[in-house]
Amino acid sequence: MNLVGLWFIANIFRPSPRLLILLIIFLATLIGVGLFFTDITNYSGLSGVLYGVFGYLLFQKSFLPFKISAFLVLGLFCKIVWEHTLGDPGLASSFIDARIAIESHLFGLIGSFVLILVKYFRKK
Repeated sequence: MNLVGLWFIANIFRPSPRLLILLIIFLATLIGVGLFFTDITNYSGLSGVLYGVFGYLLFQKSFLPFKISAFLVLGLFCKIVWEHTLGDPGLASSFIDARIAIESHLFGLIGSFVLILVKYFRKK
């Protein structure tokens, strides 16, 4: 399921291979470190990295005149808030028969915010 998501993201946004690899490495490292501060003992998955890559590419596009990406960023943020306040809706977790690590989604989105801020302040 996650590989299909990665394929869609790569084909919709068309990031350079270098950017995509750097994003995956940075976000995977950040999520790995972040999960040390949670109660998760075992983690395998790509969803947190996908949230981060998707968020980063959306944040980049949200500064362009085409503002639909700003609404998608808002939707992504709302989904994270939903997961952390009301819990996982259960549909995906029942599909994969495992707990969804919603903490990794949060860390992925935080990582994308950090990268956008770094990119923004490096331009100034």
